[in-house]
Amino acid sequence: MSKQKHLSRLAAPKSWPIVRKSTKWIAKSVPGPHSLQNGMPLVVWLCEVLKVARNKSEAKKILNQVLINGSQRKEIRFPVGLFDTIGIPKIDKYYRVVLDENGKLKLIEISSSENGLVLTKVIKKTTLAKGKTQVTLSNGWNFLADPKEYSVGDSVLFNVSKKSVEKLPFVENSLCYVYRGKHVSSIGRVKEFVREGFKKYVLLDCEGETIKVPKDACFVVGKEKPVIKLK
Repeated sequence: MSKQKHLSRLAAPKSWPIVRKSTKWIAKSVPGPHSLQNGMPLVVWLCEVLKVARNKSEAKKILNQVLINGSQRKEIRFPVGLFDTIGIPKIDKYYRVVLDENGKLKLIEISSSENGLVLTKVIKKTTLAKGKTQVTLSNGWNFLADPKEYSVGDSVLFNVSKKSVEKLPFVENSLCYVYRGKHVSSIGRVKEFVREGFKKYVLLDCEGETIKVPKDACFVVGKEKPVIKLK
């Protein structure tokens, strides 16, 4: 088997919700919007989690019935990760990828109306010619914007047409989802930004309990309440 297309089940990331002691090999994601740790190949979601296909061959046959963030994907090993949606309109089933308290990827069922909503995080800003600024998002998308309109760490909600629906700034009182570390999957409101040496942290109020998490482990998910279903 090609090492480029497969990896050992035992060596697969711990975040993957798969059976380890089964067949020796499992599909490996192609390069895309999620790292190997934060995303799992579409074929694995279909066969191992949703169980709507028994193998790669069957998964390929139903690929045109599956929507990822509201769009069809032709690559069976396309990485599907945090906050992505998987929709199967033919059976009226829609899901969003989130994390459990152990940091494993999992699916929660959502409504069809939420299937096309894509929540992304601003991870980089690049100054281009003539003073224009390119904003790069966590899912690989990018767009041009006013230099002062977005900051790294802000979130942007898009609809199925890839049009920006809402900007969620990373500021005090923002609602954040922790996607890494011992507080993974916790949701809390920003109380304060703190700095310890070269490290930046955020103090979050999680139902009356204050937790400290790395600033770059936070994903803004709302203002008063989450803009997408998370539980």
